[in-house]
Amino acid sequence: MKPDVWPSPQLPSQLSTYQKRSPQITTPRQHWRNVPNISKPAPRTRRERVQQNVHKYKQSNRWNTGASANLKYNQGFRGERWYMGSGSVEVDPRLLEFIVCPRDRTALRESSRELVCEQGHAYGVVDGVPVLLVEEVAFTHCEAQRALAATHTESPLLMPAPVGNEIDPWVNKWIAATNGALYSHLAGKLQEYPIPNLRLPPGNRRLFLEVGCNWGRWCIAAARAGYRPIGIDPSLGGVRAARHVATQLGVDALFVVGDGRYLPFRDCIIDQAFSYSVLQHLSKENARSTLREVRRVLRPGGESLIQMANKLGPRSLYNQMRHWFVKTQGFEVRYWLPGELLAAFREELGPTTLEVDGFFSLNPQISDIRFLPRKYQAVVRASEALRKASRILPPLRYAADSLYMRTIKDETAS
Repeated sequence: MKPDVWPSPQLPSQLSTYQKRSPQITTPRQHWRNVPNISKPAPRTRRERVQQNVHKYKQSNRWNTGASANLKYNQGFRGERWYMGSGSVEVDPRLLEFIVCPRDRTALRESSRELVCEQGHAYGVVDGVPVLLVEEVAFTHCEAQRALAATHTESPLLMPAPVGNEIDPWVNKWIAATNGALYSHLAGKLQEYPIPNLRLPPGNRRLFLEVGCNWGRWCIAAARAGYRPIGIDPSLGGVRAARHVATQLGVDALFVVGDGRYLPFRDCIIDQAFSYSVLQHLSKENARSTLREVRRVLRPGGESLIQMANKLGPRSLYNQMRHWFVKTQGFEVRYWLPGELLAAFREELGPTTLEVDGFFSLNPQISDIRFLPRKYQAVVRASEALRKASRILPPLRYAADSLYMRTIKDETAS
């Protein structure tokens, strides 16, 4: 079976044989500029677009490769700012109380620029963020490969922290990818962070784990609700953005880079697990592996609330029809039947109930309605009305596009 893994882009330094043999041609950019009457072919695939953009940045004269690169901001392709530097390697000591080796679950200790377990497995630290990935397995997202590569580089390429009240550049760029297509008009134009309302009871200082936190919007919502949040995500850029946003908003939260299938946390320490718009992107086998890990780290009596995509929702059916109901791969959304979801969650986690998150889309929140154009506001208001109606008319749950699976771990379970 083909693994749902994203290929990492080719290194920009790898030039073709023709370029190596031609001393007057030093970069692909110069090659197409110097050869007359030849137009540069447009990239045809996503991978080619990624390679082209990385080439543009690496070969740009604006990239400062001198000794002062560690201290200076640089203008990258598409107007992005980056800086070169190893950053802080000091890990928040509170994290060491909770994290373990994701391979053998033994304790981790700091050693130079790494965290090392009792069995000798070493994990890099970038800008104060532990990168606790298991590199022997196929990753479910391309950002995991990039995070791992950053630990093998003395001066990794990092987006800078926002200055003052500036919106974090990572969030500003990827808002549509993390929050959904209805937020695409906000890309590069954010004036405020869209922090949702968490549909959970008050936290009372209980430990909250978000699997797939990216820039940490749900962790911030959890902190405001009284939880002690910890976020994990395979994206180093997303986790660094989460730390920046939490600092800007005065929220105390901890973040690590890791894989939901190999959670780097001790057994039975989490009171509340949460995940939104993450497990729906994994293959069903990988989603089940993540559920087993969530069960392991939950305390007896602990709860989990996980969002998934319903195969029977009207928007979900439309998206499946657009792709002729072809089996998805990579990081595309996997649609589950409600019965499948209940069976999988009850088998891997415990007693589970199904609740409605929303209709007509998978991400928009009623708390974000002021960020949306009027045409989208109408969609979100209709979704919220149907969600409330589903409490009175339970069959409506089976027509929702986005579902919450609420599970309580058995008190007697270990």
